[in-house]
Amino acid sequence: MSPISTAHLNPQNLNFCLSSSSGFVLLPVVLNNTNLAGLKYSLTPLGYPEHNSRIETIELTSKDLKLIEQNYREKLQAAILSAPARNADDYDEYDDDDDESQAQDAHSNLQRTQSLVHIMLSRPGIVRLERVYDASNTDARMVVSQAIVVPCPHVRFSKDEGTALEPIRCAGQIADPQLKISVHGVPPLSLRWLKSVNGQREEFLVEGIEGEHKDHAIHTQTSDTGDQSGVVAVASRIPSAQNVTVPLTVSLEKPGTYLYALEEITDGVGNTIRVETEQAASEQVSASATATTRSFIVLQKPSISFSQCSSDSPMSLLIGSEATLNLDPSHLNDFDKPWDMNIQYQPPSDDEKGGKRTKAWKKILKHDGSTRDLSFRANAPGDYKIVGFKGKVSVSFLTIQKSI
Repeated sequence: MSPISTAHLNPQNLNFCLSSSSGFVLLPVVLNNTNLAGLKYSLTPLGYPEHNSRIETIELTSKDLKLIEQNYREKLQAAILSAPARNADDYDEYDDDDDESQAQDAHSNLQRTQSLVHIMLSRPGIVRLERVYDASNTDARMVVSQAIVVPCPHVRFSKDEGTALEPIRCAGQIADPQLKISVHGVPPLSLRWLKSVNGQREEFLVEGIEGEHKDHAIHTQTSDTGDQSGVVAVASRIPSAQNVTVPLTVSLEKPGTYLYALEEITDGVGNTIRVETEQAASEQVSASATATTRSFIVLQKPSISFSQCSSDSPMSLLIGSEATLNLDPSHLNDFDKPWDMNIQYQPPSDDEKGGKRTKAWKKILKHDGSTRDLSFRANAPGDYKIVGFKGKVSVSFLTIQKSI
């Protein structure tokens, strides 16, 4: 009796997804005691049958399968050579080394009577092996198995709107922003993200992300393979990939630095893509926006007052001389400079000696932060008030009086 000839698609029951960088996946078929002449497989589109799609049957000869192996090696070599020039923004792509290591593992696990071929697929869908035959047109025994190929899930921040466009702000001055996260993939999706406030990190998980139409269950049925691999689950329907926008309202109440970063996205069939974020972004004091991060700086409201100010003890001013009024600013931040100080002068209500009355005035003094010693000269008696202190970001309305 001749040994039993068998064929097994995706024997390790791996997950596969199509990335925009490679544009294809290789699906392993393990053959045992088979002198392969060709095979047939079916491709069921995602979302079948709701989207008026149809199941296709594709046949590959042994020559086609050899060309697939050759093309794969050439593409892998080209990917390795171009790896240093890879764009850092391609955060949602598989590492090409993973494909190479998986292929090496598959070959190393083969027994003496086994061989390995691959189906190259560039479209998403459910792949089932329908027939494998040898040179004498004898069919191999099929091990019931399948491979599910979906678009790789990806996630990024959407375009900011409203108060989210102001990364540098003063505490309590602007309403908290609402960020928008755009996710794509086969639902339901799960998202991991982190928040860092003044270096203190917290991680979060959002599960069950999907669009409004929720009839997207992944249907499976069990099938007896008839061999030692036992009972396996066979998917009969996988939903199409969805674009979903997830709102994220962030709280920026306290002064400090805030970082929101996307970490990981997982689709409904188990494909997980790790988002690559520059680690330095969480350590730097900056306000920036990238595809996967949002940073904010919240400033404490600045304040300013006259030094040694007291309404009970006005400063003395000799006739014909000037007095120096010193100002004491606090809670200044370089992100807020330069500052405008709104000073108002009000002369005395009456002049006992009948002299010429000085006119009231308002002026704005500039402060660029180069020194903390602030002062101006007063040459007339009266009340001097600081009625406003405005930075590039902050605005403080004050009424601080100094009498001389």
